[in-house]
Amino acid sequence: MSLPGSLPKSLLPAITALALSWAASPAADAGDSATASPDSAEGNPTSEPAVRLSEVEWRGVGCYRIEMAMGTVYFEKDDGVSGFKSFIDNEGRDWIASYLPPGPNGEFRGFPNSVGNFGHAGRDSGSVTTVVGGVTEGDVVVLESTNGTFTFQYWFLADRVAIKVLESEGDYCFLLETVIGGSSEEEDYFVLADGRKRTPSGEFRDISPEWFYLGDPKVRNVMFLAKSPEDDAPNENHRQIRPNGMHNMDLFSFGRAGKEDGYEIRGMSGTDAVCVIGFAPAERPHEAMKAWIEAYLDQPFTPGVQPSPSAPGPGSPAAPSTGPEG
Repeated sequence: MSLPGSLPKSLLPAITALALSWAASPAADAGDSATASPDSAEGNPTSEPAVRLSEVEWRGVGCYRIEMAMGTVYFEKDDGVSGFKSFIDNEGRDWIASYLPPGPNGEFRGFPNSVGNFGHAGRDSGSVTTVVGGVTEGDVVVLESTNGTFTFQYWFLADRVAIKVLESEGDYCFLLETVIGGSSEEEDYFVLADGRKRTPSGEFRDISPEWFYLGDPKVRNVMFLAKSPEDDAPNENHRQIRPNGMHNMDLFSFGRAGKEDGYEIRGMSGTDAVCVIGFAPAERPHEAMKAWIEAYLDQPFTPGVQPSPSAPGPGSPAAPSTGPEG
C-alpha cells in the first residue's frame, strides 16, 4: 500500500518514461534559442503568446507596450508622436530611456528617429499609429505609423523587431540614439563583422556589411541593429558628450551622416530598406551572432527563424565571445 500523498509503484515506470521523453524533446534543448518561451524552457506545456500588446501610460505619455521574450518596447503613440520611447531587455535595463535628463520629453534618444522627427519619441511628426488587423497577441504583432509622407510598419516577433517601409517621399534614415546597457559609460562598445570592439567615434562613414551590435561589459545582453539591402548611404557612429562633459548617449544610423558631415540624411529612399533590431545573450560567440543576424536579414518578418545548421553554437571555442575581453 502506498503512503498518503505518494504514487503507487505501478505508475513509476510510465512516469519515468514520460520524463525521459520530455528531456529528449526539442523544447528541452532550446537553451540558446531566442525564440524559446520561458514556459517551454521550464517544461510547462501551456503555450503563451510569443508577443503581447497592450495600451498603457508610460512616463506620462500614451504608449503601446509590446512584450516579447527578448524584451519590451514602449512605443509612443499619442499627439502626433510615434517611435520607441523605451526598449527594455530581459534584465530590466532600458537601452533608450528617452525620459532621462536632459530632454525629459524625448528631446534625446529613441528609435528609429527618422526624417522630420518621424518615429522620434517626444516629438510631434503628425503621426498616427494603428494596430494592424487589431491583432494584439500571437507570433507576430504589427504596428503601422504614417504621417502622410512616410509609412513604416513595425513587426514585433519573439526575438526581434523588423521595420518595413510602405511609403516614402524622399530620403529617410533609421537612427538609434541609445544608452547602452541602461546607462552611458566610457566602456560601452560596438562590434562590426570583423569582431573587434570599438568606441563610437565617427570612424566609419559607410559600414559594410550593414550590421553591428552594442554592448556593456557589465550586462548580460547585447543589442543588434541591421539593415538590408547594402547601399552607400552613410552610417553614423559617434558618442555625444554634452557641453558640461556629460556622456548623454551613443548614436548609430543607417542613412544619416555623423556630426563630421552635418548629420545629413541621404542615400536611402523608396521602400526596399528593412531594419532589424533586438537583444541577444552577450555570451553568444561572435560568429554565432553573425549567423543569427544574417538569418534575421534573410527572413526579417518570419517567426521562428534559425541560423544555418553549420553556425557555431554558444560554446564554440573557435569564435571570440561578445562578452568582456580579458
